[in-house]
Amino acid sequence: MKPGPSEKLLVNDHDGWFFAWSPPDMDQRAALLASFGPKIRFRENSGSADVTMWAPSRIEFKTNSHDGGWVMVNQFYYPTWIALSGNASLEVHPALPEGLLQVRVPSGSQDVRVEIPVSKAEWLGRWLTISCIAACLFIAKPAGKPSSI
Repeated sequence: MKPGPSEKLLVNDHDGWFFAWSPPDMDQRAALLASFGPKIRFRENSGSADVTMWAPSRIEFKTNSHDGGWVMVNQFYYPTWIALSGNASLEVHPALPEGLLQVRVPSGSQDVRVEIPVSKAEWLGRWLTISCIAACLFIAKPAGKPSSI
């Protein structure tokens, strides 16, 4: 895909990383251009959406709308994203053709949390790291004062 006259080629087509996880029917140009837009917005209905926290695997935002609807989050979609409002689970899908994350929120004022849960492999990695650090601290002996004879 060749960039338009005012666009830069932001992803190398030979990398392969972009297509490894992208949803079917996603358009690379639309995805990259949409990622420069607002961090969060309603797709169709009017309403307000404001980010309250933005971290690598967790995003929190507040919405207020009369009808509810799809909120597009300026974060590339990945299948393990989940969304919650209080204890209620919300629908999460890729926004096509952009491939960004979208969440269906109910009407009214909502506090929404979108996150990728910590996997078993990540928990195991954390515990192994902590165990190795503890073992190193246990094995390491503090340097003592040299003895004078």
